[in-house]
Amino acid sequence: MTDCIDGSFATVAILHRAATDVVPQWILRWHRGIGILVHHTHREND
Repeated sequence: MTDCIDGSFATVAILHRAATDVVPQWILRWHRGIGILVHHTHREND
């Protein structure tokens, strides 16, 4: 059971690292921009 959990965790870590290497900067910037936009909208609604 532990081996299965360790294996899936390692797979997730590898995929996450690969995604981090592959994802272009503009996607990260766009994602942060959306986060700021959503946060700003929520703050106005309060």
